[in-house]
Amino acid sequence: MRHANLTVDTLTVKKLHVWEDANVWGEIQAGRLQSSGRKVMECIVKKIGFAVQANTIGTLPAGAVIRKVEVGIRTGFNGTSATIDIGKTGTANAYMANTAITEATPGTYTAIPDVAALAADTAVLATVGGTVGTTGDATIIFYYTTS
Repeated sequence: MRHANLTVDTLTVKKLHVWEDANVWGEIQAGRLQSSGRKVMECIVKKIGFAVQANTIGTLPAGAVIRKVEVGIRTGFNGTSATIDIGKTGTANAYMANTAITEATPGTYTAIPDVAALAADTAVLATVGGTVGTTGDATIIFYYTTS
């Protein structure tokens, strides 16, 4: 499967088809990826900056299964020992540890967390650590399914 990168500040889409070779694989409508009538893949997306803090990305519903987490670094973080952990309250790196991300280098970093369905609604966080810098921005995407 080929992946395409798309960088926009604001985008309003009524329907977006996702293609693989010459075949339509599915379509995205209102934050949901529907694959030919099968499971619905939903996503939460949030842009974060270089401030050293915990950033709430969103809340996943009880029963959600996290399928993939992506960190897309557009501008490298220049703070001393900059780190980004992806997790939840109490476990900052529950879904992606900072060792899987090269914070100073633009690119897309992916993790496939091995976690069970969430027992309760769960706030997911991107925690920026290290010494505050003057540049750095990333987009965090959680892909998940619900029953």
